[in-house]
Amino acid sequence: PGTTFIRTAAGANAVIYHVRVPPGYDPAKLAPLVVAFSSTGNGHSILRSISASTDKAGWIAIGCDKLMNSMDSQLADAMEDEVLEDIYRNLPHDPRRVYLAGHSGGASRAYSITARRPEPFAGILAYGGWLGGPDRQKDPYCKRMAVAMVNGDQDEAANSWAEPDKKALQLRKCRVELFSFPGGHPMPNDPEVSDRAIAWLQQEWDARTR
Repeated sequence: PGTTFIRTAAGANAVIYHVRVPPGYDPAKLAPLVVAFSSTGNGHSILRSISASTDKAGWIAIGCDKLMNSMDSQLADAMEDEVLEDIYRNLPHDPRRVYLAGHSGGASRAYSITARRPEPFAGILAYGGWLGGPDRQKDPYCKRMAVAMVNGDQDEAANSWAEPDKKALQLRKCRVELFSFPGGHPMPNDPEVSDRAIAWLQQEWDARTR
């Protein structure tokens, strides 16, 4: 509890990922899990940006290296599968409560994984991200997810896609909420906005399972 460690996923691509165990972690209880991606393949950076909030929520948080923007799609798919399967095999967690997260292209990656893989993801924490345009809005995203969009109020690109992306996700019976903070495209400096977004994801889960 309260530590961060590094693992390398089994597989040809040896994807490194950083794992943050919350301070109040109880191994007797299965905790929610959030797997985060950055646009630059810096797993430690994206993990550091969200870990204060995931610690408060009692969630296990993971930041993945190597996966970044402008990758060959076949290679990216293989790397995503390797790291997710390694996480599922080796880290005890609540299998009903797997969330994906990311910033910018990492958020787009989080969305696309839920359209490609079969497991029922609980939700997405998307910072300054978008689905990828009208064609990608038609992809078969996982149904009934809770999606927290976290955008800077000056992030024109992300905000311009927020409403059409919301409508596309609602067609998949997803619940979508926009969380705004003062700023542009970078991750928020103040953890308060992530606190609110994660609290909403928890609230949505509670309502769903009540």
